[in-house]
Amino acid sequence: MKLIEEENARTVTFSKRRAGLFKKATELSIRCGAQIAIIIFSLSGRVYSFVHPNVESAVGHCVDRNQMLNLQDSAHSSRACSALFAELKELCDEKTKN
Repeated sequence: MKLIEEENARTVTFSKRRAGLFKKATELSIRCGAQIAIIIFSLSGRVYSFVHPNVESAVGHCVDRNQMLNLQDSAHSSRACSALFAELKELCDEKTKN
């Protein structure tokens, strides 16, 4: 697998693959009850996100799990998840406004 050289073809492929990924994520969440959070940054700097069932449960699960695990660096992991949660919530709020 390699990078698509032509920019227009790369952009079209990105859009189609992103839509396909979000469709598969929807199917996985509905069929299996999975909690899913996906953030995609395009080469142009645009941000796309998919969260199911909601930001709080998907990212909150990450924070809760890290608190349950007794890792040496659990404080760092928890801060990283909390930061991710805040960023994802902001992105979803922004997406809802648009």
